[in-house]
Amino acid sequence: MRRQILILLLGLLFPIASFAELQRGEVGVRFAPQGNYYFATVMRHGWDRPRLVRLGSVSEIDSLSRSSSLYRDKQMYQLLLYPLRDVLHTGETLFFVPGGQIRFINLAALVGPHGKRCFRMYKLFRVSSLEHLPHEGRKKMLEMQVEVFGGMDYYADPEEMWRNSWFCHSDRVQQYYEDIPGRIPYGENYTRLSSSRDETKSIFSLSRWVFIPKTGVKAQEEIFRQGTRRSYPYMMHLSTHSFQSHQPGMEIDGLTENLQKEITGMCCGLLFSGAGHTLEGREMPYRLNDGLLYSQEIIKLDMRWCDLLVLACCNTAEGPASRQTIFSLGNAFKEAGVHTLLLTLGGINDKATSVFMKYFYSYLVDGYTKHDALDRARADMMRNADFSDPVYWAPFIMLD
Repeated sequence: MRRQILILLLGLLFPIASFAELQRGEVGVRFAPQGNYYFATVMRHGWDRPRLVRLGSVSEIDSLSRSSSLYRDKQMYQLLLYPLRDVLHTGETLFFVPGGQIRFINLAALVGPHGKRCFRMYKLFRVSSLEHLPHEGRKKMLEMQVEVFGGMDYYADPEEMWRNSWFCHSDRVQQYYEDIPGRIPYGENYTRLSSSRDETKSIFSLSRWVFIPKTGVKAQEEIFRQGTRRSYPYMMHLSTHSFQSHQPGMEIDGLTENLQKEITGMCCGLLFSGAGHTLEGREMPYRLNDGLLYSQEIIKLDMRWCDLLVLACCNTAEGPASRQTIFSLGNAFKEAGVHTLLLTLGGINDKATSVFMKYFYSYLVDGYTKHDALDRARADMMRNADFSDPVYWAPFIMLD
């Protein structure tokens, strides 16, 4: 009886209607902790009802989710994916919504049988919802305009910043650039990312697409906001520092509603040129934005035409968590309307990221799908003697 009730409850959270779009060879899975174990609620093309599969214990999975051995042995694969062997077959497509600590794991990077990585075994799509499956994500990328922000000057001259962005501050458009005063502790010293400008240049060199570089003083918060206001498909790339004003992964369910709203609205963000002045307690003149783009500001953007946003920054898929969701940069941009995001779980190496992005974009402009380009970039990193260790490439995940 208890198991039947559990199946019913998970079925309500995972409605059968959400599987109407599944095609042959496709499986939909929602991972969630329940009691002492994680469970996978599974549905595939041709089934009339979801099935419940018990996975590893909560204690085992949660303890391994942040372990340095996570992507070096088969333990996590045995706990999460091996139990699905009867419902998921090699070469099939898996659309999945992770829950609990699985939200902080890159399933694609897990080691499977014979040392094979899971991205070579399955086609994995991490999705924010199973209600509408991203079949369009498997189409080849068409040429489009890409704005690339990198090589930020966090201590740019405010006078020069004003000369570069005065048109964003007229009374007619000021409403689009209304700034929320920064609240992260002053005194933080964010140095320039040494490889960020090189990363921007290497992407720009792929001239088969229209790449528009925004570096130095041009990489301003208001210039980024202006770039999001389009009515045709576009892409964006951001190579900068992210920040967390609260401990990533902190649980907020036990906090008051007002405190939850305050934390989730200002929990994370991105640094743009000029942010160093704000971090040192100096107010920006000329109504310039402060260079700190918070999650609360992000969700107010209209990015419905953004086909892909690449956040080449640390911890962009992490943040304070409730039982239902994570309040991260990725989720904030999803709420703003972005179709697909390339995000990071944890910290990333500056130089390795530059190499990874060059691989990724070279495949993208050659006509591969977003996910194929990502998988091929992972494979290239594994073959690169300097960056084969998963610490360099496993943090990158794609969210549809």
